[in-house]
Amino acid sequence: MSLGTTRTFDFRHSKTRQTHTLQLTHGSLLIMQGRTQLDWAHRVPKELEVHGERINQTFRYVDSSAAPKRP
Repeated sequence: MSLGTTRTFDFRHSKTRQTHTLQLTHGSLLIMQGRTQLDWAHRVPKELEVHGERINQTFRYVDSSAAPKRP
């Protein structure tokens, strides 16, 4: 969830190098599911002309059954 100043959010596919760009405006909720975390690099790039503050809240679901087992 993004609160505050609008920021750019970039995705780049790890194999095809295909790119997508979104504008995260105040109140935006971005949900990444499926293979997004595995197949796409993502970032909020530095911008020189951004004025104002932004708060990002990240919520993650961790599936403990999928974690590697320790001996």
